[in-house]
Amino acid sequence: MSAPIYDTHPEAWHGIDPAYFEVKIKGLKRDYTFFHLTDLHMGEMTPAEAAEMSEERRSYAQHRFAFFAREGQGAAALWNDYITCAKVEGADLLLLTGDIIDFPSEANIKALKDGVQNSVIPTLYVVGNHDWSFADDYHTSNAAARHFPKFSDLCNGNPHICWVEYEDLIVCAVDDTLDRVTKETVDEFMRLCDLRKPIILMMHVPLYVASMEDDCMASWHNLLMVGGKAYHGEDPYVKRFYEAVALDPHTPVKLVVTGHLHFHHEDIFPNGTPQIVTDKGYTGGCRVIRVLAE
Repeated sequence: MSAPIYDTHPEAWHGIDPAYFEVKIKGLKRDYTFFHLTDLHMGEMTPAEAAEMSEERRSYAQHRFAFFAREGQGAAALWNDYITCAKVEGADLLLLTGDIIDFPSEANIKALKDGVQNSVIPTLYVVGNHDWSFADDYHTSNAAARHFPKFSDLCNGNPHICWVEYEDLIVCAVDDTLDRVTKETVDEFMRLCDLRKPIILMMHVPLYVASMEDDCMASWHNLLMVGGKAYHGEDPYVKRFYEAVALDPHTPVKLVVTGHLHFHHEDIFPNGTPQIVTDKGYTGGCRVIRVLAE
């Protein structure tokens, strides 16, 4: 793999430490470069917002901001440095796989949308488990109704599934923040599979793979994965999706790109499809993905 080049680019933040991954795909007409960022956990809020919060929510938000800060700066301060690094790498698309913000304050939503809109690199976004919930209203129907729609314009109008289609490749983002996928999402995903173009699939929560069990348990004391022996493996829609991605030997999915676990990991599903987990953005984790025409 290519060596990091940031020592020769002093404008880039010195702490950014990308991992590199290559995948070869038959039938492509050109090579692609994707820059993957996940779990940045920005914790922005205005003084006015903080004043209107309950003491419990304000205290939690302040603690989270401090936890994810680095050298006295909140995680949001790193955004431009990541964009600089993506430019240096010649990225065609910025893959954002959730938890870019830590809670849906107005300041966080604005920082996120401003960052995406001002990016010189096109982006594809999928929400994470923290993006749309405060800790005291975590994944409730109220949180979903109030905050989930705020991400629609980042996700081509549909936060549950969206994609970028090239002439010879599809990059598809699927929402699995509740450790499951909906019938509507799976139906739309299967429609994309029927196009028989190669697919790069991005999600927040990884799909189950046995070889990641030990690392997952060591870090989280839980199998924080979807399908298989992990969450909702017997749910009919999760099962259908999991089989289509991880078990079907003829799947058009050539790579699965995820975050959530806060560490780097690379695995292979039973059908030979690779899955990569990228480390947390708030400590400099990111990944450069080279997709090469074979």
